Amino acid sequence: MKYSILINQLAWLHYYPEARAQHAIIFDSIKSICNSASSKIIRTSDGYTYISSKLILDENPILHLTSKGSVTKIIQELKDWKLIDYQTIEQKNYYRLTEESEKLDRSKNDDLFKILNSTVQNIEQEPFNKMNRSYNKDQSNYNNPINNISPSGSNQKSKAEINAEWFETVFWPAYPARKGIKQGKKKAKQWVIKNLNGDANFIMTGVNNYSKSEVVLKGFAMDAYRFLLNAEFEAWQKPETVNQSKGNNQHAGNANNGRGGFNYYDSDHSISPEELAKLKAKTIKL
Repeated sequence: MKYSILINQLAWLHYYPEARAQHAIIFDSIKSICNSASSKIIRTSDGYTYISSKLILDENPILHLTSKGSVTKIIQELKDWKLIDYQTIEQKNYYRLTEESEKLDRSKNDDLFKILNSTVQNIEQEPFNKMNRSYNKDQSNYNNPINNISPSGSNQKSKAEINAEWFETVFWPAYPARKGIKQGKKKAKQWVIKNLNGDANFIMTGVNNYSKSEVVLKGFAMDAYRFLLNAEFEAWQKPETVNQSKGNNQHAGNANNGRGGFNYYDSDHSISPEELAKLKAKTIKL
């Protein structure tokens, strides 16, 4: 999957007002692959790059396209606009960017951006800055409840109150039960109130992955206090694989390494010692 999609919306709207987001996203994928220096890329002697429709679909799940035909239609429109050229060799499509496509490159289209900048400079900026500050504060508080702590002397919630609320509304509802009964709530809540100082999302990633593990689905979840006290969430930053679930059984009496049968450095499941050290630095101090 392509994690970042770079779209020059100003140029697209200026030169191709009839274009939709699908055109820009698929063009960005073709451009990235054509410009890739990877040795796995297949190219012809005259500079065409092989790109399958399946690869474009896999790279861009956000398009929600399910058929190669839908991709072919968009690619044909990109060719009609002279942004790309392609040829078919042995039923495989090979693509090449055109000179026309350089209009979508900011570094080669400074005049258009000068027009944009002159427009932006005439807009009063403070309302936008105020809105952004408010948005960023809200987003930060959502991800990290500790950021809601108010300065001393105010009427807002204290650290202990914020942590307790996070435990009751986020952690405890998500934590798995053992044969229908959740264990260790009182001690787990006390632990959160006292120790939660960092990225709560790190803990919840561990909870969510652990909740989907085979041992939990069979009804043998450990109590929540032990999960927090022993920092079990560190070992569950990745989902359990099929091989991992077959090899690890957390049932009573079977503890391979003192972590309830979970192997910290299993190649199919866990993180490396170096990754673990980095993750520890990001989370709470026990």
